[in-house]
Amino acid sequence: MIKETLRLWPPAGGGSRNIDVDDFKINDFLIPKGTHVMPSTYLCGRWNEYFPNPLEFKPERFLKEENNPNGNIKTYSYFPFSLGPRNCIGQNFAQVYYRNY
Repeated sequence: MIKETLRLWPPAGGGSRNIDVDDFKINDFLIPKGTHVMPSTYLCGRWNEYFPNPLEFKPERFLKEENNPNGNIKTYSYFPFSLGPRNCIGQNFAQVYYRNY
């Protein structure tokens, strides 16, 4: 239930990163090396392509199945605490607190 709550109401609206790898494409968009990007956790959590009926509160989206350990969530479409080596240091504290209640 906590993951679905964070999908709809992330603790931060987004983050920012500099692209320090070679140019790459996302769909039809070319992202050149050196570009500053600001992905939005808020908008991504409401993107119909990744979350059908995105405004519905459906915790079962995150249920793990035997052949699908991430549930029905596509990689990198859910990141309420950001991703990678610079993710939020409060992520583990928030999740430990939740598990104790």
